Amino acid sequence: MREQEVYISEIYNALKRASDQLKNVSLDAFMDSRDKQDIVIRNLEIAGEAVNQLLNHFPDMKANSKINWSDLIALRNIIAHQYFRIDYEVIYKIVVETLPSLIPEIKKLLPKT
Repeated sequence: MREQEVYISEIYNALKRASDQLKNVSLDAFMDSRDKQDIVIRNLEIAGEAVNQLLNHFPDMKANSKINWSDLIALRNIIAHQYFRIDYEVIYKIVVETLPSLIPEIKKLLPKT
């Protein structure tokens, strides 16, 4: 069970870091900041890879969750393998519109401390 918690924690932390980078940041500011783009992209890639590993080791997580894990894996695959096709406006929209509701759902999977 400890390994599962490690993956979930890594997913949560990476998505939170990506989201925190875009708090109160406009699309234009994001598009003008290569640093912010790199931080967001890297953390989305980390989250997607951690999801991939989580589901490889704990396949029941996919069936027992309301979270659409496959979207995070697909996003990671685009970032890692088709980086020249990354649409930063789409990335911005994902982080600003999707992550705020996804992050709390992932946090629910973390052990209570």
